[in-house]
Amino acid sequence: MSINRFSLALTAPENERYLVRKGVDMLALLRALAARQTPVGLYFGGTDDLLPTELLGVNPAYEELLFSPGSDRATLERLLAAGSFGVETALDSVRILFISSHAEITRFRGQDALRARIPDVLARMQRRESVRVATPQDKPPSCVLRTNADSRSGNGGELRLRVTDVSTGGLGLHLPAADAAIAPGKTHHDCSLELPGVGLMRCALGIVYVKEAQPGSKERQAGCRFVDLPALSREQVRGYVARLERAQLAKGTG
Repeated sequence: MSINRFSLALTAPENERYLVRKGVDMLALLRALAARQTPVGLYFGGTDDLLPTELLGVNPAYEELLFSPGSDRATLERLLAAGSFGVETALDSVRILFISSHAEITRFRGQDALRARIPDVLARMQRRESVRVATPQDKPPSCVLRTNADSRSGNGGELRLRVTDVSTGGLGLHLPAADAAIAPGKTHHDCSLELPGVGLMRCALGIVYVKEAQPGSKERQAGCRFVDLPALSREQVRGYVARLERAQLAKGTG
């Protein structure tokens, strides 16, 4: 992938939803890559020149990324002459793309390293709506699910369930035992979702699947999608998911 193709990927209107711009979210991603010493490919020029390397560190005070110089000195010299390069790697099976510039040699932890500028934007090439993040065990969200046959009638029972994962598209719910009222294809209206630090919101949930939480267990896991979630509520969920992602990435860098 040449640097021109990186530019196209980062500026294409259909990829806007994948972009992460400079700020705490980007730094969390870059620090996680550095902490795991994730292999990266540095692409430059117009002929798909490639320098395999890894991200060693992130220094926001100097707006710099630090890469290992790789094992091919001739390729490194050509990259330095080019000045800018595209970076391709993956984090938790999600493809990461960005362009870095102002490449030069420096010293890092007593060894040669390749220094370049932190990008203004990177692409996390997975639909943000499909990114499901596990909820914390100590303060999980909860959801009250109305279980009557016609949940809009105001009659019938309710179940308070623990939310196991969340995305802007839906939820995972822990079911203590099989419940015939919760089945794939059903839609439960007037549910209540409580997100720590956000508050209580009303929503409708469509049951996508119900399966065993563990093989042979009586407990079940239900996958749900939001039905016609209002824009304000969707933004609140999006903010909560982003906060969970930052916290989990920070733990991965410790």
